[in-house]
Amino acid sequence: TQADKFKATTAFSFAFRLEDVAGNAYIVTLPRCKYESFVFNSTGLDTDVMADTQFTAIRDSVTSCMVQIDKFAA
Repeated sequence: TQADKFKATTAFSFAFRLEDVAGNAYIVTLPRCKYESFVFNSTGLDTDVMADTQFTAIRDSVTSCMVQIDKFAA
């Protein structure tokens, strides 16, 4: 699915969560991204596929941002 997004230059979103030792959480969201490169290694049936990718965050017209950081206190 991700390789198809690279081929079609389809935008996607990406988010991840960070948490400190005190339990405070931060969610970093890139609401609109596009792949710049996508190389994957498939060694056979029923094996893990590893992908080496690069992508760029693009200004999102809905949220008007490239990066959004939300903080949640413990």
